[in-house]
Amino acid sequence: MKKFKSHLPATVLLIVITMGSLICSGCQKKTAEEKIESVDYTVCKESELPDNLVEIINEKKNEEFEITYTQDEYTYLVKGYGKQKSGGYNITVDDVYYTSSKVCLATTLVGPAENELVLNAATYPYITVKVEALDKEGSFE
Repeated sequence: MKKFKSHLPATVLLIVITMGSLICSGCQKKTAEEKIESVDYTVCKESELPDNLVEIINEKKNEEFEITYTQDEYTYLVKGYGKQKSGGYNITVDDVYYTSSKVCLATTLVGPAENELVLNAATYPYITVKVEALDKEGSFE
């Protein structure tokens, strides 16, 4: 009598590996659009912003937020970092640039130095940059 070897475990393992790789291939992060050119921009003080934009910022400031707001000949890109426990935070603009479909703002929140004396009250750091108005959506990094 011949003995038959079962190929079932190997077949099941192959199917599981194949299905897993197919599923995971859809989980990869999409690559960012390619930078076309840098954008001239101005960092704005709150007093330089449209009143409607200031109202929107005040409504959203407790949580992290991103706003793209266009009025007249300017588009404002606003990145807020939400409520922080103290003062001493700064925001740096790393880059402002165009892609084929977006204007992108890359920023970094910099916390207070370890031994820095800071305001011991909640703060709501945000930064607003102004660029010439355009028909592109805002994107934030």
